[in-house]
Amino acid sequence: MSNSVERRLDLLESKVEHITPLYRRIPMALVIAVGIQTLGAVWWASDISSTVHSLKKENVSELSVKNYIAEREKAYLEMDNDRHLKISERVTRVEGTFQYIEKSLTRIEKKLMMLGDSTLKK
Repeated sequence: MSNSVERRLDLLESKVEHITPLYRRIPMALVIAVGIQTLGAVWWASDISSTVHSLKKENVSELSVKNYIAEREKAYLEMDNDRHLKISERVTRVEGTFQYIEKSLTRIEKKLMMLGDSTLKK
């Protein structure tokens, strides 16, 4: 009888050796990373909550927020339009410069052709 009990105990011990506890299977770095992310999410949520609470305290209406956003968008569009105007002015100047360079190149080519013709005639 003691022999069968010992065999059963050995069998149970071998089964237990194959089953490792959860803390041994999960790396500690992963546990720490998940913990830090959870703390960050809680902190972010509390910050959002306090912002909403302070806005409610200040009695900021939805209309005033929409007006503020509309004003910001208008300002950004004006800045963008100014930038585009400056770019178009630059392009116009560059086109004028290229036209001048093209005329100069044509004159130079004509003079070289005349020099080449006069050299061939001699």
